[in-house]
Amino acid sequence: RETMWNLEGLYGGEYSAAAERTVFHRGFRWAFNPEQTEDTVEGMLIDEQSHRNTVVVAPTDQITYRWHEGVMVIDDPHAKVLVGFVPRDFDFAGDLRLRRITVDTPADMPFVIPGERYVGIGIVSMDGRPLERSQQIIVTASNTSFASGFEMDLEQVTKDTRYAWGLRDSVTDWGHYPVLVGRVGLTVQADWLVGRSYRMLDYNNHVLAEGKLARSRLTIPADLPVYITEITGP
Repeated sequence: RETMWNLEGLYGGEYSAAAERTVFHRGFRWAFNPEQTEDTVEGMLIDEQSHRNTVVVAPTDQITYRWHEGVMVIDDPHAKVLVGFVPRDFDFAGDLRLRRITVDTPADMPFVIPGERYVGIGIVSMDGRPLERSQQIIVTASNTSFASGFEMDLEQVTKDTRYAWGLRDSVTDWGHYPVLVGRVGLTVQADWLVGRSYRMLDYNNHVLAEGKLARSRLTIPADLPVYITEITGP
């Protein structure tokens, strides 16, 4: 009860760090009981050493956190997702492969670390069928974006522990148009792509490119402002 009503205990009080580690491994559930005066734990919490020694954490059969590599993977027949500091090539289960993942970062993009490849890629069935039998698939690939001239006081950010409020108060210039967008390019390879149609759309749903795939690959270029790619058929 004391933790429940104490703002300092908002993220779990004395168990917050252990809860964060445990949720990656097998999930964690908070139960709030206003009649209970002391915090208790049912089950085992993951200690720091065990967490560090676990290279791949898999809370479900579909989700893996390869935190030593800096990536999260969702690998399910209906959805394939890769998020984090991605490699150049990546293979999912089955025959779906990602090749030549590239990031095109504008020259004036704020807070750029040379060579950093933080990307989110998703290939998702929209009709509930496995990807190889789906009639409607969405592909997204994103990096980051900032307004031109956006600036923050980085020293204040490191000292401020108020999370979102601290980030907000550290902004010294909200920037202006145009918005700078990091573009992601990649090639998706899978045998079931042959004969399907595709459309590449921008943020305003304007068609940037479209066609029918004669081979088992789809290339999304980093030099087009692609927001989503629709795959339909065959």
